[in-house]
Amino acid sequence: TFLPSLGAVGMASVALCSSGGRLHPICDLFFCQNCKVGEDGDARQRLKGALEVVEELDGLACALCLEAIPSVEAELFGNRCARCFVCPVCGSYLQTAVSEERAEGEAYSFVCGHCEWDSAGCGVVADEAQSL
Repeated sequence: TFLPSLGAVGMASVALCSSGGRLHPICDLFFCQNCKVGEDGDARQRLKGALEVVEELDGLACALCLEAIPSVEAELFGNRCARCFVCPVCGSYLQTAVSEERAEGEAYSFVCGHCEWDSAGCGVVADEAQSL
């Protein structure tokens, strides 16, 4: 069932009746694929208003950098992306920094901004930041 009406700016708008019996603008309705059509063939049983549905997000983000990650990567790395590392001392996010300058070039290591732990002390050093 739809009810044409005049909107606030004088444009025609359409309100549809949801399965709960309330009128909603089309933009506020959701279509339920799992709901069955009524016995009389009425498809209103599939229209749900915003108060009749539960929205859930279908996506994961890295807890450290908040970048979207696939679910397989989230399971492998404990809800972090493969590029984020945690300080073994305090649990803060590690950053990449130049640890020393050599004749061959710069050496990069992980540094904690909270407790000042440095991976160079453990021997974890690389010639390029992406190699860490």
